Amino acid sequence: MPHFAAWFRREDYQRIRQIMDDSDKFPPEFDAWETRAKGQMEEAKRHGLVITPVILDPDEFLALEQRTWHRAVRLAQNLQFVAARPSALNKPRLPASIR
Repeated sequence: MPHFAAWFRREDYQRIRQIMDDSDKFPPEFDAWETRAKGQMEEAKRHGLVITPVILDPDEFLALEQRTWHRAVRLAQNLQFVAARPSALNKPRLPASIR
């Protein structure tokens, strides 16, 4: 099974830190992040794992995140609609004259 790690370009690093939810775990400076990331890759390699770095572009990441968020909202709305329908819950519908 392949293993991948997000990799950042120096020119994108500060923007990445601004948009990531866990940016508090990122060192303030790119050089510190890169040194740590390379060390983690070397440690993984010593344990037999080969990790392929994948460049994370901040614009592409935000576009994907937005599409994913919109899909999640639509799914939640659909689930609410379905859950609100008595037939979806196997509940008998009351005739209109009784409601």
